[in-house]
Amino acid sequence: FNTEQMTIQTKVDLEAKTARNRQKAEDDGSERLAQLREQRTVTKGRFFATRPPYNPAEIRDKEELRDRKVNPQKWAKADADLLADKQMVDKRRRDRYIMYFVEKEAQQNQLREMQQAASDAAPMVGTGNSMAEQAD
Repeated sequence: FNTEQMTIQTKVDLEAKTARNRQKAEDDGSERLAQLREQRTVTKGRFFATRPPYNPAEIRDKEELRDRKVNPQKWAKADADLLADKQMVDKRRRDRYIMYFVEKEAQQNQLREMQQAASDAAPMVGTGNSMAEQAD
């Protein structure tokens, strides 16, 4: 046993000892870190590195791809849930702003009809209308 442990008899003694230890650890740690910072070598621009060696988004995407291979059932369910959620959001939007979507669909139908009419009126290739085809 340590003689200091024998002097800790009450909760107050224990809290005082803990506070002293914490203060000592904080003081020692800051000095050690300061010494390490002084020794640190600047590596910016070395080895043609212009950015950190990792990007959190890239790491997350790689991990998700790996998890999709490992747990295909889990991701199939997650994808189905996401699709169902998007469909419900679209339905709520349509129900709330019905006039906007009616006008939008009318414009799309009109545009589609104009494109169909334009493609029907365009001359067909290979029907004998061109001079080269008539010469053969």
